[in-house]
Amino acid sequence: MKKNTSLVKLLWWPLSLTIWFTLVDCTNVRTQTLAQCASQSNCPPVNKAGWPSGTSIQVFIDPSIVGDRRNAIVQAFSNWAGASGNLGNNAGVAYTIVNAPPAAGTYSFTVSSGAPVLNPGDRAETTTSKNQSGQTLHAATLLDPNVTDPAAIREVMAHEIGHPAGFGECDACSPSDSVMAPGPPQGQYNAVVGRPTSPTPCDNAQLFFNNYGACPATLPVPGSNWAWDVYCCCWAETPASDGCASGARQECLGRNTGNNGFNYYWDPEDCFCMYHTPILIDPSGNGFSMQMVRAASISTWTTTARRNTLRGLLPAPTTRGWSWIATPMA
Repeated sequence: MKKNTSLVKLLWWPLSLTIWFTLVDCTNVRTQTLAQCASQSNCPPVNKAGWPSGTSIQVFIDPSIVGDRRNAIVQAFSNWAGASGNLGNNAGVAYTIVNAPPAAGTYSFTVSSGAPVLNPGDRAETTTSKNQSGQTLHAATLLDPNVTDPAAIREVMAHEIGHPAGFGECDACSPSDSVMAPGPPQGQYNAVVGRPTSPTPCDNAQLFFNNYGACPATLPVPGSNWAWDVYCCCWAETPASDGCASGARQECLGRNTGNNGFNYYWDPEDCFCMYHTPILIDPSGNGFSMQMVRAASISTWTTTARRNTLRGLLPAPTTRGWSWIATPMA
């Protein structure tokens, strides 16, 4: 009996195409698969190239903005600068406050007092212009003069600085997820919604991965509950929800931004943010390398996969905090 090979080939071709497209799609490792974003439901989209790496941005603040309002703006820029290192978003961007308007064509950011024009009723709006490479060259924020509370200004400006850095709006983010989460309804100028005033670990990982040279994810993905960690360049197993308040873990680990990533860690059993320094045990009395231990310790200890990739450190088998054993030096 002659086999109907043409039918087999016809059926196999779309199946092959489907499999091929599925494999290609697996390379699209984006927001939902970064380890630093795995514990939250939504992550801010990166829709711009951001500032060129290592750029010094001249920041000119309208002289009519004074006192606590000005100080709050300066603090927001300082918070972003503190997140630009290789333990943050790796942008290497610095913000320098200047006393005169920057010259045209220079990397600059101006903050002016005035009601938003594009979306009246918003607390602020930011426009950007690009250089020939498509990266941010200039940004201008209009801050409504009705926004007077320093805490509200810090939230507003942390959000606005995020736009020229590369972010779009994250309307689906909860307040604790991102500096790009939504603000209050229009007209509530001085409402404080609990949005971060520094980039969160997820914010930083997003910019690092998309704009600032993080290592690309390697395939295959180990499993459905694994996510790419941009700092160790490895796949990390993401734990199930710890049953604690939404955003509490992110807020805790976010305290390490600008603090060497060293002092805070999250206890999921007691839903508690702990301040610590590592306890080092030398079981054989031969000594150990403090430089090695410190280099490993400054990473965020969130996953089994990450801890196991750090040479010389082994996690204790407990969920109530961590202890470390240093490998003796040869």
